[in-house]
Amino acid sequence: MGYSTDFEGSISVSPPLSREEIDFLNKFSESRRMNRKNGDYYVDGSDLFGNGSDKDIIDFNTPPAEQPGLWCQWVVNNDGEIEWDFQEKFYEAAAWMEYIVAHFIGEDPIAKQVDPTRFGFLQGHTCEGEIYASGEEADDLWKIEVRDNVVSRIEGHVSYDLHAVGASDESTEDTYDHKHETLERVQDTIRQMRSSFNGQREDNPSLDIRGETFEIVLRDLEESAGIR
Repeated sequence: MGYSTDFEGSISVSPPLSREEIDFLNKFSESRRMNRKNGDYYVDGSDLFGNGSDKDIIDFNTPPAEQPGLWCQWVVNNDGEIEWDFQEKFYEAAAWMEYIVAHFIGEDPIAKQVDPTRFGFLQGHTCEGEIYASGEEADDLWKIEVRDNVVSRIEGHVSYDLHAVGASDESTEDTYDHKHETLERVQDTIRQMRSSFNGQREDNPSLDIRGETFEIVLRDLEESAGIR
């Protein structure tokens, strides 16, 4: 169960992240984010993914107050950019991006302010880029945009353009020309009917009821065909 979202794109970091920064960020994302006595930034829990029953854990199923969830799935790729780890069910992705920029890789990392001894290796960086998101629902489309360390979530939408299958702009123009030619032929036919009818009316000014009815029909045809 749960809901999965796919992400495409990456966020560049300048100047490049140091090896120590990369290792820390990836360990942070690989470890379950639990409320624990060792602090919000602790990444050295025991067992796989930090899931061991360590004595400092306060609540196994609750993240630290300022962290959006139990798992941050933003990692550093081989190019030194921030991207999705390609694991399913990544929740609060935009909030997590905002968190790691503010706390670890932004211009003045909060973690370094809080504990300069432990996090003196964090440098100031500028983050830029876009990551596109598509959820399981067809209309669940959005993107994360990072501009000069400011993170935004921008909603997308689905739209459809009406266009004949296999039709090109040229074929559309051909269809228009064909319809125009057909209308001209209809107009010519109605004009011929009008001319013939007017000639009969001159020969026989006293029209019977059928002639009056035909006059009404003929006027309707002329109006529909745009003949004035």
